[in-house]
Amino acid sequence: MITIIDSPDGTRTIEIDALQAPTHAELKAPGFGRWPHRCRAGDFASGEIFRGAPAEPKARFMKLDAAGNPLPADTATFAAVLDNQTGLQWSGTLSEGLVDYAAAEKACQAFDLAGHGDWRLPTRAELESILDLSRHKPAADPVFFGDTRTDDWYWTSTPCAWRAGASWCVFFNFGVVDYHDHGSRCFVRAVRSASPAPGQ
Repeated sequence: MITIIDSPDGTRTIEIDALQAPTHAELKAPGFGRWPHRCRAGDFASGEIFRGAPAEPKARFMKLDAAGNPLPADTATFAAVLDNQTGLQWSGTLSEGLVDYAAAEKACQAFDLAGHGDWRLPTRAELESILDLSRHKPAADPVFFGDTRTDDWYWTSTPCAWRAGASWCVFFNFGVVDYHDHGSRCFVRAVRSASPAPGQ
């Protein structure tokens, strides 16, 4: 029997039980040396373990075109970003100007990309998930969120528990959150759930 195991640290392990292995086996393991590799069960001792080079980690963010197809990471023009860690798909900043909360909700609901009309305002937790506190101006990955405005706040759909008619906002200049009344004017970035987050 041949078992391929990917560990959280990126190490790929191949365990071979010569007593149960087939006469020949073709191992196709990207990132593990020069594969595919054809071997015979008799070439190995029972229980022998081979460790190869770490599997190439999957990039967290992926650029998408207007049809939702993946693009190379160095593509300068793209329509949306997929977060492989959360399963969320992000639009760019929807408008150059600041809008109140009602207009922000309307802009997200009217947004359509790749045939998907389920765009919405992100929750506070969702918008905070793309913060990168090792950076500032913007406090986000500039390769994927380079259009992020740093001169004002971004709306979220999460209401302020102690203040009626107010919601939480995120400031990407240096990565802080605060609440704003719905009559305030902030920037808008839409989100949709493109796929279940890992573990769901």
